[in-house]
Amino acid sequence: MTAAAALVACGSVFVFVACAVTLYHFAQKEVGWLSFSTSLLGFVLSFIIIALVPYDVSEALGRDDRDSGQEVLVGSGWELIYWATFLLCWILCPLLIEYEAAGDFTVLGKLRASLRRNIAWCAGYIVCGFLLLIWLSIGGGTHGSLGAWCIAASNAWGLLVSTVLMGYGLVAVPRHFWRLANPGQQLQNLYCAAVTMDEARLSTQFELQDVISEARAEIRSRSSQIWDPALERAFSILQMTLEECELMHLELSNGAPTPQSRLGCCGAPSRSGSVEDSSRVRIEYLAQLHRALKQAGLEARRAACRWEEMLRRCLSLEDIEEHLYPTALELAGSWNCCCVRQLCHWHGVRS
Repeated sequence: MTAAAALVACGSVFVFVACAVTLYHFAQKEVGWLSFSTSLLGFVLSFIIIALVPYDVSEALGRDDRDSGQEVLVGSGWELIYWATFLLCWILCPLLIEYEAAGDFTVLGKLRASLRRNIAWCAGYIVCGFLLLIWLSIGGGTHGSLGAWCIAASNAWGLLVSTVLMGYGLVAVPRHFWRLANPGQQLQNLYCAAVTMDEARLSTQFELQDVISEARAEIRSRSSQIWDPALERAFSILQMTLEECELMHLELSNGAPTPQSRLGCCGAPSRSGSVEDSSRVRIEYLAQLHRALKQAGLEARRAACRWEEMLRRCLSLEDIEEHLYPTALELAGSWNCCCVRQLCHWHGVRS
């Protein structure tokens, strides 16, 4: 292994460790290992290009001294990054998003729910690809392998999305920096948006409160006369999620308790029919309730985070308007990033 290859390996390890530490710091503690690993892989594949591009450029400039082993290393590295990113973007991430949002109580049930919710997109992709192949066959332009067509399709989609986003950013980014020079105008805009955002925050809390009441009533109606292992597992998982959402609601509402709902107010299915059919129908209903509970909790937490971020921005802009920061260094020292704060408080920078 050459010195450049060893440097690439060390850089890759550094990227992996840095991404793992950063992602672990910002990730929620209840996130599963599968979601964390997939997110970590996406970050590593994105940032590892920084370590591979200089090595590829240096090897291309010294092509005369380049052996076959180095060519295989560079080619295999790019292929691994590309196809791993392709699988993450088009297959694993969409399935995993719906898998985590599913309310089913088994791995197989969550996987089936994820496939059902992604089948519409998959059918659309297949139909579009089939129509494209027919059009190319009629026009006589079918050249290349299946892998080449996948690369061309993903590149075309990436260029289209990049064009749209860069076209928006070409106007939005300069406008954003232009508005940063006027804190008073930013405050007025934030004051106007605060009313709508506060209503959205309270609406998500009320929705979470309603779903919590419905789940609590359903658990209270649990019958001890009929014992079904699958039903008991469903109730156990629903109970744990309910306790987490109740703690979240207490935190978001500053300790305001959720109202106690009476039995029978929720839309639970009837218990008529055989025991097996009744258990199956009730498990399906509990899965829907579990999904609604998880979704309501996520929406309430997201709205609360947006509200807190807006409050932080308003307070910072008000301090700027009142000239509480005599220098830009003092302003940078109040940022949330701990690294920036430590750097601004360092004696060498302040002197």
